[in-house]
Amino acid sequence: MHDRRKVPVKSDQRSLFIRQMRQASMTVESAVIVPMTVMLLALLLILTFYVHNRTWYTCAACETAVRGNMPEAEGSHEAEESARKLAQQRIADQVMPGSAPKLDLTVERKNTSVTYSGQTYAMFHRVLTPFQVKVQAKQICPEKYVRLLWSGGSYHAD
Repeated sequence: MHDRRKVPVKSDQRSLFIRQMRQASMTVESAVIVPMTVMLLALLLILTFYVHNRTWYTCAACETAVRGNMPEAEGSHEAEESARKLAQQRIADQVMPGSAPKLDLTVERKNTSVTYSGQTYAMFHRVLTPFQVKVQAKQICPEKYVRLLWSGGSYHAD
């Protein structure tokens, strides 16, 4: 007959070894998974700020272009001044992180062009988050266009 004392000792050593291996594998998994999760969350946050800033400046550029084409401001100087003031106000209203963008505004007689270019996070220095938003708006005088369409004529913008 076999001595029963040896079997439980061997079984206890095996269960202890398995328990230690499980703890070790949890440590290794945690050492890999936790930093990857934190990095993924950080990148997701950076992407969120980037998309928000790009959308904000796209809307600001559209508003500025429309303001530059307002038919009430007959002189190009008044329209450009009004559009520039609105663009600077939109830059000041932005509260998300990032450097202040560069504004390029051109107001002509029938066309306004607005470009915002900047960076969401200056610490990444042109690697992850530079953006450029360009909007052009033409003044088309919709009342003339509708009247010409109803009269059967064709309309060509200048």
